[in-house]
Amino acid sequence: MWIFAHLVLIAVLMLLFHYGFKLRAAVGRLPDKDLQTFLVNTLFKGGLQTLFSILFLFFRTTKCMFEEGSAEECFNTSFCSTWISLYLLAWWLTKLVQGSVKSEWRKDLNLSMEKIARMKDISLRRGLAGFLTLVTGVCGIFLFSMMSADEMDKTTIYAVGFIGFGASLGIAISEVYTSLKAQRRRFGREQDGEYHADLAETMRRNRGRPLTEDQAAVFARCEELEDALDEDFMTNSGWRRLKWRKQCKDLTTWSKYAPMKKSENTIAAGKAIGIVDSSAEEVASWVMHACGNEKMRSSREEGNPARLILTEKDGYPLKDNEIKLATVKRSYFFLNDREFVVRMIWRSDEGKVSIAVESIDDNVDDAYGRKLRKTRGFTRGLLEFEDLSQREGDGDGEEEGEGEGEGEGEGEGENQQQCKVTLVQSLDAGGSIPP
Repeated sequence: MWIFAHLVLIAVLMLLFHYGFKLRAAVGRLPDKDLQTFLVNTLFKGGLQTLFSILFLFFRTTKCMFEEGSAEECFNTSFCSTWISLYLLAWWLTKLVQGSVKSEWRKDLNLSMEKIARMKDISLRRGLAGFLTLVTGVCGIFLFSMMSADEMDKTTIYAVGFIGFGASLGIAISEVYTSLKAQRRRFGREQDGEYHADLAETMRRNRGRPLTEDQAAVFARCEELEDALDEDFMTNSGWRRLKWRKQCKDLTTWSKYAPMKKSENTIAAGKAIGIVDSSAEEVASWVMHACGNEKMRSSREEGNPARLILTEKDGYPLKDNEIKLATVKRSYFFLNDREFVVRMIWRSDEGKVSIAVESIDDNVDDAYGRKLRKTRGFTRGLLEFEDLSQREGDGDGEEEGEGEGEGEGEGEGENQQQCKVTLVQSLDAGGSIPP
């Protein structure tokens, strides 16, 4: 029993040291303003307030002992003050963890009054943390009121004390998890941003760069698809406009399904046109960064079994303007997951970037590292990103600023770069799937 207790103690100490070092590293990365707020308000002022509160409880217990002349007569006061002191320390620790997050990141973690009132976008974990906060406060108030009671059941004090301490510990663990998750997500976005900036600059430097013969052939087939879909689209035969759950003012999408007969594959075609508040190179670099932190997180949340870029160890030499992407999309019900292995090639010109996407027949099962229940699908598409003229960009920027109410007084719009994005794509699902 003693060996087990020592092992538990060692494990707890290791966790404290581990997350303590993470907290120290997070504090060291804070900007000067946030670091000053953390040191002055959270560490020193919060620490002094916690210390004074604990001293008040200690002196009250000492006063009881002097008046009663015995520690046993002051059991309720001393025991209740001990539990309340632990609550205060846990609460201060929670504030330290919250203070280790940058102020602009902290906005994403805080719950607005609108979310609380409407009970919208509140996760189960956040709701549970709020409930534990309420439990801790009720237990603390109960114990404080019982400090001066003449008679009190010790079992009740023990039960309430342990419940409140468990709740406060749960709050601290929840905050540590939330803060570390937010920091990892933000660091991932920063890494993605650096990659996008480098790739966008590479695209600008390589404007007009000639393609290899096989790359030019891929672009030719994708452009033939674009011409065929445009011609078919003009007749309005079978195309339907998609409705989005959320309003997308600057995105218009159409789709069309080929007539499906028994034992035939499901073939669909789509076209989308939209306006993005960024340059053509920056948007294209985001598309080409197919396995960035943000996209990998989204893929995991969707439950997709695999998403990876094939590299030299898989037998695919890397090229400056091309990647080979293998992804397995989760299907619903009893259907096999759908696998797509594609080449993505970018071509940069003055004010315009194009990306051709075409499936390849290569077997890449070894790259997944496990056996997957999947069916190979085939796709071909062309994405075109074209910078808008300065005048057109200003007009769209002003309209969007009025609609969303995000103007900050800088509002001329000349610094807001925009581009037009056009996507045409055809997809063969490799089987018969209901639309």
